[in-house]
Amino acid sequence: MNKESKTRPINSTRSGHVPSPSPRKSSFLGSGKAGNGDRPLSYVVDASVVAKWILVKEEHQEIAIKIKKDYVAKRVELSSLDFVVEEVANALWKACKLERISRDDAVDALKVLGTMGINLLKLDWPQVAEVMGIAFDLGTTVYDASYVYISDELGLPLITADRRLYDAARNSFKVVYVGDYQ
Repeated sequence: MNKESKTRPINSTRSGHVPSPSPRKSSFLGSGKAGNGDRPLSYVVDASVVAKWILVKEEHQEIAIKIKKDYVAKRVELSSLDFVVEEVANALWKACKLERISRDDAVDALKVLGTMGINLLKLDWPQVAEVMGIAFDLGTTVYDASYVYISDELGLPLITADRRLYDAARNSFKVVYVGDYQ
């Protein structure tokens, strides 16, 4: 597998359908427990989890790092949206401004993240139109709703460290709060 991050468009299978917040939970692998069989579990991960891989003294940081270690050990597969790069970079920029991390360490961390090979996905205009419906229904940002959308499209749970996103989406979508990951 190529160690560079890949970006590919995801085509909607439900043209014109904007999901409503009706319950969508079903039995699925990915209840928050890393795979130990032949096939690793797959998840969508958002920037709130990835940023915890770098920033110290974050709530649930040890669990976020376990997710990263499980990914590196191929116990789980991770996908995300292509803009996770900018979101994590922005979190590191803010941490630099608050003197929580040095500029050089932030830049180096982004370079290392770029070598991890996380599957990065890109949404198109019609998909973002569907995302907007989710954002309105859940009362979240379009960015957060995008992670929910892509996890739903892929049939994979979203792992987030954003408690507000988790609370808004958990009754309608497959979402795992980082603190519940095992």
